[in-house]
Amino acid sequence: MRAEHVNPFIQSFSYIFKNVAGIDVVMGKAFIRSNPLIIGDISIIVGVTGDLRGQVVVSMSTETALKLASRMMMGIEVLTLDEISKSALSEIGNMILGNSATGLYNLNIKIDITPPNIITGKSMELSSSLKKNITIPFESDIGKIDFDILLKYKDN
Repeated sequence: MRAEHVNPFIQSFSYIFKNVAGIDVVMGKAFIRSNPLIIGDISIIVGVTGDLRGQVVVSMSTETALKLASRMMMGIEVLTLDEISKSALSEIGNMILGNSATGLYNLNIKIDITPPNIITGKSMELSSSLKKNITIPFESDIGKIDFDILLKYKDN
């Protein structure tokens, strides 16, 4: 993927975490990761169709996910990953990708997104038809969050 098409995802991630969840994130150095992708204990997966196709994954530890859900729920302490907290996590995935879609549209790239899926478990692997993906690590006061972009242009 070209850098100018990755930037809307990064900008959206940072914007949504700051302005919706009240979490400052610091972006680490992006890198290329090979398939299969080892993902965190809790992952939000959103499918992408249109000019770009594939998935975007927000992945974190259970502890970080519970803290994020608490922030999304106006500071109500979340102690377990139940349907309400999963809904809050899904919503942040929706917001990040919806905002990204707007940024891409301004670059003449049109995408649609699927409803987010939450997957949980230890040492999970995610396989994709792509051989490589872009991983952007973020640090925050609630923990580390990986942002993986597994997308290709529809004509490739």
